[in-house]
Amino acid sequence: MSNYEKSKILSQNLGWKDVEVELPKENEEVVLRLCHIEKTRKVDNEILAVEDVKIGVYRNGNWFVAPPFPRFDFSPLSDHSKLKEKVIVTHWRVPEEAELTFWKERFDLIRSYENLSLDVDDKNARDVYRALIWGAALINQYAGEEDRYLADILCDLQHCMDVKENYNELDSR
Repeated sequence: MSNYEKSKILSQNLGWKDVEVELPKENEEVVLRLCHIEKTRKVDNEILAVEDVKIGVYRNGNWFVAPPFPRFDFSPLSDHSKLKEKVIVTHWRVPEEAELTFWKERFDLIRSYENLSLDVDDKNARDVYRALIWGAALINQYAGEEDRYLADILCDLQHCMDVKENYNELDSR
């Protein structure tokens, strides 16, 4: 058994279908199990492929990740709608409505503001975006419950950077 066949994602019995056995209808939004055929990670003393789930579609013999997309995509498996080199879809399943709603709204503002904006020059935008991601992750991991809302503010600042450009077309990259 190869490393990409072992999976924490597939161990959840959620009706996964093997792409070697069955493909979804063209352009149907489905949950994809993506994995890198060479990159691995150690989980519970077991070597597993780097894997993730995303909403996507199968079209004209190719897999695409569905929008919306962030301004900068730091995923090791995809770059906006495209799968990176040596990344494959091994399984898919029909999503629940709540999963589709979450996916489509995942970059929406979290909090309400009278005015919130962030204007960063292109030279520094990538670093500012990464700083916001790291800041939010560290707050979520280490802050007490009373301060976790600060991570939401950093995510909303990312939203300000995302909406500056239109990154929500399926074939935008």
